[in-house]
Amino acid sequence: MDSIVADVCQVASSSESAERIIISSGALETFVPFWNEYFPKQDVPKGFGYAIRRFLRNCLQVYPPLSTLWFPHMTVEHCLVHRPFGFLVRTFTYEGEAIRRYLVTDSAICFPSKKTLSENTESSLEISRVIFTDHALTRFKERFMPGQTVSREDAKNLAAFCLSASSEVVLDKVIKVHRIIKHGFVDVRYFVWGSVRFVLKKEFNQYLVLTIEPSQQQDI
Repeated sequence: MDSIVADVCQVASSSESAERIIISSGALETFVPFWNEYFPKQDVPKGFGYAIRRFLRNCLQVYPPLSTLWFPHMTVEHCLVHRPFGFLVRTFTYEGEAIRRYLVTDSAICFPSKKTLSENTESSLEISRVIFTDHALTRFKERFMPGQTVSREDAKNLAAFCLSASSEVVLDKVIKVHRIIKHGFVDVRYFVWGSVRFVLKKEFNQYLVLTIEPSQQQDI
């Protein structure tokens, strides 16, 4: 886990939470309608600022190009995610102080309230039935988190988040035939979320994620 994430999680869980994690008015303005959309009947007795800090107690850091799907104009801020929300967080210190503080500048819904992937059959593909291969997670980190130190578990969690919000797509017939031949006549299915495409193979009652690639890639 990156030092920024580790520190935010620790601060958000401490008694210094309200003093060191500042919620901007802009972040609150975007967060409140998102909360009402996602949790329409759930009250927030301690306030929305408290709710945001609660989410930051256990979060993941997301990098471009994934983070720019939710925050297209982000610059140097850190994108921290705790399902279903994402937050832009900027570090700062008050003059004369060495204590690092955090300013939450914006928020977004990163993962729709959808627990399963729709299929053309009567059943549903549950994330609990999906297994990520080491190859898929390695490619996910190389292609979507280049140069970043991300643990296998964090990469798996983030990939699962993205997969849970994806939709199944059908490739062009010619490309699909070439891919089937190239990969040893294994028939696979494709799920896309934003710039990410998952390649899944059914094996008994489970699905293996064989690789994770850019959704624009159509090489044969």
